[in-house]
Amino acid sequence: MRQKGKLGEAVVGSNSLSWSVSSASRTPFTSSTSGISSPLITNRDSKTAAFLIDTLPIRITRKPFDCSVGAHSNRHSPEPPKLHEKSENRRKSRPQFDGFSPCSAGLFYPEHSLEACLSHSDAFVGKLSTASPLPLVSSRFLPTNRHATYTGNQPAFGTMRASTASRQERSRIQGDEKLARKVSSNSRTVTRSAPKLAKKEVSAAPGKLKVGLIGFGTVGRSVAKILTRDATGSLLLTHICNRNIAKKKIGSLPANIRWTESADEVLASDVDVVVELIGGVSPAGDWIRKALRTGKSVVTANKVLISEHGPELLELARKSGRRIEFGASVAGGIPAIIGIQEGLAGDRLSKIAGILNGTCNYILTQMDAHGASFADALKDAQKLGFAEADPTADIEGYDARAKLVILAQAGLHVQVRNDQIMCRPISTIEAIDFAYARELNCTIRQISSVQKDSSNGLRVFAAVQPALVPLSSLMAHVSGSKNMVMTTGEYSGQMIFSGFGAGGDPTAVAVVSDLHSIARSMSAQQGAPGPELRIPQSVSGDFTVPHYIRFVVKDRPGIVAALATVLAKHSIGIDAILQKPGFDESSLPFVMTLEACNSAVLNKALEEIARMDFHVEPPLCLPIFLE
Repeated sequence: MRQKGKLGEAVVGSNSLSWSVSSASRTPFTSSTSGISSPLITNRDSKTAAFLIDTLPIRITRKPFDCSVGAHSNRHSPEPPKLHEKSENRRKSRPQFDGFSPCSAGLFYPEHSLEACLSHSDAFVGKLSTASPLPLVSSRFLPTNRHATYTGNQPAFGTMRASTASRQERSRIQGDEKLARKVSSNSRTVTRSAPKLAKKEVSAAPGKLKVGLIGFGTVGRSVAKILTRDATGSLLLTHICNRNIAKKKIGSLPANIRWTESADEVLASDVDVVVELIGGVSPAGDWIRKALRTGKSVVTANKVLISEHGPELLELARKSGRRIEFGASVAGGIPAIIGIQEGLAGDRLSKIAGILNGTCNYILTQMDAHGASFADALKDAQKLGFAEADPTADIEGYDARAKLVILAQAGLHVQVRNDQIMCRPISTIEAIDFAYARELNCTIRQISSVQKDSSNGLRVFAAVQPALVPLSSLMAHVSGSKNMVMTTGEYSGQMIFSGFGAGGDPTAVAVVSDLHSIARSMSAQQGAPGPELRIPQSVSGDFTVPHYIRFVVKDRPGIVAALATVLAKHSIGIDAILQKPGFDESSLPFVMTLEACNSAVLNKALEEIARMDFHVEPPLCLPIFLE
């Protein structure tokens, strides 16, 4: 880049700190009431043209002694030339430094590098600029009470420690603040603190990503906790937005966080990333669009919004040069999305299946382990906070379906809609089904599965439903509120992601991980666009797999024969028949397992069977999950 000054311009293309005064100026220069003189400076390590020292926003004061640079450095700077008396007098009358104006006081010596000059200075206030190769920026943007040691090319901010043999140090007044100074009689180390800054909303250290949080519920509180406990990290929480903020406000969080009930205030602020945690399609979708259009990246855990409008929002982020991350929208704290998008980017996935709803998994594992009824297991889940007061979205499979849509987009690169995926509830499962499942060396779980077939055009098979899972599968051993995602790839085979998929802390980990992903990119810009999403020719739940059918009938001769006749008519073979003793003949449960058959064909057979007059309740049909 080019740096312009009063006497010309210079091309600056190096981050090196090895700057020295050119041979054109053979005398030291000092400050004056009108600023310092302007000798040319060259980069010793490159053919960089000179630029003016009075364009650098730094403050360096003279220490005329040979000393090492930094408390842990063994390098020694060369002996500086003797100071000129006039220079010393002019130095005493230098103007005050306001923290932002060009250098108002300093000494550089001919043929000496900036590094060497720093070794003779009382204090060094500055930092490597991420936007410019210039090594220093204004101390106005530096945090107070932050200590660091300057070691060559490392950024230094807050305080620099320099060795000295002198016991006479001067204090300078900067505004109304005084630089703190400690001199040990038995030590050669002098420590000076950076001037304290007037507090604004938040005093942000350079390079930190400013975060605005919209939504302060269970997940939002956990996100705030994680962000504020890592004070030295790359993320800084500056704004929190929620309704009834007076009741939500927590005194343990830093006092300089801005609390507000207006999302527009967060969107109009200088935050770099907006974290949306309120859920739902509206107004969350409008806020996310506004954030992207105004140059802010977005992190969200909103599975409903991403499942319905994900492709649109990704395209808006790409056009705006920003990023939208949604790793927390699927399986809570499990890094399934980033694992699929990044870790498996080199593979071609054909199938994704998993346990995506912690509420359903908790209910089914309670029924399996304790023989509880569905109603009792649901009440227990609600009491422990695993189920909402209205659990419809969980029980009916709608919650898992939204997550499956996101996984299909991220892993299979196909665009499907929520209404295209078949859902079946778990409320039809009874304790007797677990008893029969154990006879078959299986258990029952809510399984979400999506598979693509490109052999004859692009077809997608997807469903969310309870299924029998063989005990030989890892999926059968996912208990409680845990989740699991299993991928099948052409090259990698099966990969599994498992862990807690619900709760404030696990989900907050996924949110903060997305924030770190944006911070590591150094800018909040969207990188290269991801793979194009293809629209399949068809989406159906017609899997060809073995099936389990449980009947409850009024017992009489000929029932099995009648069922076998209908199944044979549709070319469906019977694998086994199971009947436990001890049940009343007026309500007798028994089970048939069928050989692999197409779900659509089986449904036609079941429609015909359901019209028979011996049923006490409708037959229950469950697929048997095959990995």
